[in-house]
Amino acid sequence: MRLNLFVVESPLQALSACEAKDSLCAEDKNIILVKLWGGERRENDEQIKKVVGVSEWEEVIFFSTYSKFSVGMHVRIIKNIAKISRKFKGKICNIFIGDFYSVWMHYLKCAIRSDKIFLLDDGNSTIAAYNDSISRNINWPKKDRGHIRQCLHDFIYSYFYNKKYAEKKIIVFSSFHLCDYSPFVIKNEYIELKKRMSEKIVDEKEVYYFGAKYSEVGVMCRKDELAFLGKVVRYYENLGKIFIYIPHRDEEGSKVAAIKKLGNVSVKNLNMPAELYLVLNEKVPLNIGGAYTSVLQNVKVMFDCFSILSFRIPHSILLEKRRGKVIEVYANYSKSGIDVIDLTELNVN
Repeated sequence: MRLNLFVVESPLQALSACEAKDSLCAEDKNIILVKLWGGERRENDEQIKKVVGVSEWEEVIFFSTYSKFSVGMHVRIIKNIAKISRKFKGKICNIFIGDFYSVWMHYLKCAIRSDKIFLLDDGNSTIAAYNDSISRNINWPKKDRGHIRQCLHDFIYSYFYNKKYAEKKIIVFSSFHLCDYSPFVIKNEYIELKKRMSEKIVDEKEVYYFGAKYSEVGVMCRKDELAFLGKVVRYYENLGKIFIYIPHRDEEGSKVAAIKKLGNVSVKNLNMPAELYLVLNEKVPLNIGGAYTSVLQNVKVMFDCFSILSFRIPHSILLEKRRGKVIEVYANYSKSGIDVIDLTELNVN
């Protein structure tokens, strides 16, 4: 019987791992390795644990890299890569990594030396990873540190590096429309997760609007984000809808408090990935909205009972370093059949 290893560090990665396990590896022995963040990201860790607990695994391995200092974090990562590789090196058939841009996962894939390497979904970054790297047969993330820091980083992880496995072609398992056809892309239709779905009571008045950490990570400034959200709130108010804001687990509390003041806005914390919440709960809203968030794509794939809208963030308020990637995501949504609307064209002020 084949032995597979799934490596995750976010709730969506864990959800994608559960689906890949059940749809691609149901007859195998499957182990999941979960990196917990600790510190201020405890909610992230709790959501991962909830998702992992929904499915059955041969073994679940948790480890934490939390440290107040980056040196301590790297020491913990190196110790755990060494520990996992001693246990599984040469025994793993398939390794599934959760984030293309988490370099430690690539060093782990080198250390494990599996037959095949898969990439799970990690939100909209999957689109960038595929378009910029994997589709061009680049299977290792670009180096973005300063020269001295990069040399030091490469040196301390050099024991695990193996050129053959570093360059080994990655197979992508994703719900996004990445290409019309490729033997290295498997479409995730969430078939297994949908089997858990209960009968739904659909509330036609409610809107679940899914937020994200746009200003927190430098997509736009907070002032512009709040102004944009204010227009979204007024759009739904004009339609007579009840607007419920679903914050991302890493959004700052002060920003969420400001969003509450934009109008008749309620805030609801799901405490689990939206996809899992909507599958398991009996009562759901008819309307799902957001700017760009992977929830929209996954809900489009999983459900027929929702009206889904993506609101285009004006190019003028996107910070330049992020603009190209955001435009890329909206283009992908349009290819997937998600309605993308521009509030400026509708004269919503």
